[in-house]
Amino acid sequence: MDPVIVPRNMHIISRQNIDRDALKVLYRLLNHGYLAYLVGGSVRDLLLNRRPKDFDVVTDARPQAIRSLFRNAFLIGRRFRLVHIRFSDKVIETSTFRQYPQDMNTDIDEEADPSDDLLMTRENAFGTPEEDACRRDFTVNALFYNIADFSVIDYVGGLHDLEARILRSIGDPCIRFQEDPVRMIRAVRIAARIDFAICPDVLNAIQAYRHQILRCAPARNLEELLQLLRHNAAEASIRMLHSTGLMETILPEILPQWDNPEKAAAAGKILHFLDMAPRQSFPRTPSVMLAALFHHQILEATENLKSGEDLRQRVESVIEPFAKRFHLPRRYFDRITQLCIGQRGFQPKKHKRFRPQALLKRNFFPETLALASITLPLNDDLWLDQRNTWKSRILSADMDAEEKDAMLRILRMNPKGRKRRKRKPRNRNRDGAA
Repeated sequence: MDPVIVPRNMHIISRQNIDRDALKVLYRLLNHGYLAYLVGGSVRDLLLNRRPKDFDVVTDARPQAIRSLFRNAFLIGRRFRLVHIRFSDKVIETSTFRQYPQDMNTDIDEEADPSDDLLMTRENAFGTPEEDACRRDFTVNALFYNIADFSVIDYVGGLHDLEARILRSIGDPCIRFQEDPVRMIRAVRIAARIDFAICPDVLNAIQAYRHQILRCAPARNLEELLQLLRHNAAEASIRMLHSTGLMETILPEILPQWDNPEKAAAAGKILHFLDMAPRQSFPRTPSVMLAALFHHQILEATENLKSGEDLRQRVESVIEPFAKRFHLPRRYFDRITQLCIGQRGFQPKKHKRFRPQALLKRNFFPETLALASITLPLNDDLWLDQRNTWKSRILSADMDAEEKDAMLRILRMNPKGRKRRKRKPRNRNRDGAA
């Protein structure tokens, strides 16, 4: 298959928009005689004039050779050996060109029988750039950026689909989703994040094979779910989970709420507020995101609490089925429970034993405050009152200035996304100079 090669003067990707550490990896591989391509979501996002969330590199160098070139490189992975090259606060994931394992009993063509068990458990088979592109999940994720001549290389029609703004599977999606069912969640995440339409055959395959997601490792499913909530597209992603039928399989606990238009609108607002929260000041931890996702279920389960009933047990009963299905780490389970119980401190009627300064000193209070800042704005008057009250408590608290500043930044954020009017700078120079 002859690739489509787009020269530098025919596309918008500039090295100025590529992470410096990713460039270091690319150039070191190139200077040692290896092919070095940027690949995946980073190329897709750069062509869409978006800022990539990470940069992945692919090369013909074998993992051990890559590791020998970088003293900050670490080999990881069982299904396929990857190299993580660490630079202080980031990781550049570097892999070798892959092909389908030789002992696979199917190909991606029409001759494969969709009834076969196609779940891939081993992928340690190296290949060519073309083979690597053809075994990736979606066409828009299989584009290469060649650092040698700054061209974009397309083996699978990804450039056409990028222009059409459509998410299309490479090969038969029925087979590809059976090989790795997590790709179904990934399809929803990508389409929601970059606002692409999912092509009909991919949608049909998702609805036909959505139950196979539970065959994947729970840790992988959990990570993909957290990715849905993490990158400023939580509302669109969860709505798409519902529309594709995936919610019935992976999040049946919240399905009744999203089947109800009125409740779905309220839940969507919370996720919208989560999307609008600034990354620099908002603790977007797994516990906060999952507590926001289950907020209405927990609220309904705890609103009619009778005297003597245990609030913690009510909260845990809501998230326990989800925790078992996804093998949720105990630290997340306990923290979600703490955050939800801590929301009592932001209600008008508090327990007579409530001590605000004691809650302020708990290590989970910043996350508790963050959860309140995206759930209470559904009631503007209550949020305004509680925000002013807690601002006074934080200012008078006996704690470090940095801790106070972090909490006040959460309080100052505007989850509804209204832009404040910018005041024009005053001209203090009497002579009129700027």
